[in-house]
Formats: sequence, structure tokens, C-alpha cells
Amino acid sequence: MEAFEGSVRDRVGCAGEVRLPATVLLREIREQGYRAGLTQLKVLMQSLQPAKQHLHQALGMRRDLRFAALAPIFGSTPSSVSLIS
Repeated sequence: MEAFEGSVRDRVGCAGEVRLPATVLLREIREQGYRAGLTQLKVLMQSLQPAKQHLHQALGMRRDLRFAALAPIFGSTPSSVSLIS
């Protein structure tokens, strides 16, 4: 696997944000003499890919809201507040 790591790193880097299918890359490096399996290639590719970032992380927001206060929309003052989780 070490002999092909540079090729895989270059190919994944050239793909940029596009996720290159491991099966496509496997076909390419098999032509160069790679004989290991698909799972080993996927593990290597995953370590080279930048971590996915969810939208709320990109915007710097918190997603772990655990409680919400519910109050009636109409009326002057709520008689009670219910917490849900």
C-alpha cells in the first residue's frame, strides 16, 4: 500500500471537494500494479479527505438545543411554560 500512497494522495488532492469513488481509483491504481483490496484503499482515502462540516458548524451555530420553552402566541401573559426535550 505504501508504494501507491503518493498516487492516491495526488489523485484525491486533485479531486478537491469532489468525492472520488474508491472503485474508480481502484481501477486506476490496479493498472499500476496495486493488488490489495478495496477496503484498504477506502481507509486510506478517508484519512486523506478533509472532514465533512455540517452547515451549522460552518456558520458557527450550535445544534445541541435540548430544551425549548413553549408559550401561547395569543394572549397577554402565559399561564405556564412547558419544557420539552
